[in-house]
Amino acid sequence: MLPFSVVQAGFRWLLLIITIATVPLWLRALRWRPSATTTAILIILTIGSFPAVQGIKLQQLSLVVSGFIALCALLLTSGHFLLAGIVLALATIKPQLVWPLAAWLILWTISDWRRRQGFFWGFALTMAAVLGGSEYLLPGWLTKFRQAITAYRQYTGGAGSLLDVLVTTGWGRAISVASRPARRLFPWPRP
Repeated sequence: MLPFSVVQAGFRWLLLIITIATVPLWLRALRWRPSATTTAILIILTIGSFPAVQGIKLQQLSLVVSGFIALCALLLTSGHFLLAGIVLALATIKPQLVWPLAAWLILWTISDWRRRQGFFWGFALTMAAVLGGSEYLLPGWLTKFRQAITAYRQYTGGAGSLLDVLVTTGWGRAISVASRPARRLFPWPRP
């Protein structure tokens, strides 16, 4: 019932608060207890970084996902595996950001199943609830989403690397593989 401009402004403030909150969450997850001054500097550097400023300006859900991931990390390091699984499942609102992490954490869970199985069950049951609820609210969305991904890949030409665009796909992959030893010797910043 609120005007869109009010909701938009409120969401920007929410993204700012979430972005600020990720700093102490990560510090606690890493068990690093810096001084208040250092923490304040880290928060200022974080919210002043280009990705954070752009994410807040464009109201990117990626900042919400980053908050969920930071909370998940804290819960994992605190031994709250079930809650960590639930939080990570909620972070799948941007699946392309979360699935690599989720896959790795599920493998990590399997390596000590007795102790860590709560993570798997929290993640799996929450994902089932989210997918089931979303299918109930918007029947057929999953099929349409899969079709949209396929159409996008065709539209972008397979979404290969820059080398694949500059040369052919085969040569791009060959150059990428051949350059791996050089990248170890001469590491350069990655985007």
